[in-house]
Order: sequence, then structure tokens, then C-alpha cells
Amino acid sequence: IYVSGHPLYTKLKHDTLRFSFDNVLIICPSCEAERNQDRGNMVWFLYQLESVLKKMGAKHARFRPHPHEDPNWYLKFVNNDFFKIDARPISQALMDSTLVVGTISTVVLEALYYGVNYVLYDPLDDKGINIYGHKPVPPFDGTDPYLPIARTMDDLERLMREKIQVDKRLFDEYIKTPFDISFIKNMI
Repeated sequence: IYVSGHPLYTKLKHDTLRFSFDNVLIICPSCEAERNQDRGNMVWFLYQLESVLKKMGAKHARFRPHPHEDPNWYLKFVNNDFFKIDARPISQALMDSTLVVGTISTVVLEALYYGVNYVLYDPLDDKGINIYGHKPVPPFDGTDPYLPIARTMDDLERLMREKIQVDKRLFDEYIKTPFDISFIKNMI
């Protein structure tokens, strides 16, 4: 991975990360047709999160399917009293959130930027394959000490109960200041 930074996100503005169950945002896994994924896995993911979040006292959660997906499809299969679609710009959704829970996504860095913790839930099957049909890669494979990852519902519940947070140093590993893509010249 080559780190160039990001032209919009330069350095963290927050000393602490929000972590409560008052206004939870869920970042859904993306169902990519080219991978022939079972869309049922996306609903299964939400069912698991609902179960654990309710144990933590959450009364509802907002969710964001990947932008290429129809969020209304999900509403046919999930608890509409618990789940609400959040189709606002990601920046607004993150600013309003007290916790973000989701799958592997660069949104983890955006959540840190907006001062909210991201609980990463990436369940694996008995062969070490995730919901996307792949083995996780860094930093989502558990090798980055700054990024706690829940692989099971028990892991997820423990991270939430103990309010284990992403270490903000993760942001500095992937967002370089100032934004600099000059290294590309050496690759050409």
C-alpha cells in the first residue's frame, strides 16, 4: 500500500471518539454482482448486528448499503422498526453518529476523521473466508494493532460491551499530510 493522503482529510480534528448506542450507523457489506455473492448474506449481516445492538440497548440503527445498491430492497427483509435507511452524504451521516458498525471499508478512516468510533465486524467461515468470499488483507486481516476486528458475534458483543476503540494512529498510517502523489513518478 502506498500512502498518498487524501485531499479532503488532512488531520484529525477530535481528541476523543464518540462511542454510544444512541445513534448507530451501519455500513453494510456490498453485494457485488461480479463476485456472484449471495445477497442473503447482506441481510444475515444486518440480522446479526440487530441482535448484538439490541443487547447493548440500541433501540434503532441507521444503515447505508453500498451506493450502487437499492436500500429499499433491504427493507423487505429486515426489521423496519429497528432499521432506517440513511441516504444522506456520508459526511453528514458520520457527523450525526455516536457509533459506526460495519464491514471492511475505508469508511473506518472517515469515521475517525469525524470523531466517531468504527466497530469493524468481518465474520469468517471455517476456512477463513469473509462475507465477500475472500481472505481478509491488511489492514483488515488483524495484523494492524490499531484496528480491532470482531470475527464472531461474541467478539462483536465484547468490543461493544467493553467499548474497545480504533486507535486513532490508524488514521496517520493511511492519511498522509500533506497530500502527495509524487511517488507515482517512480513507479512509471
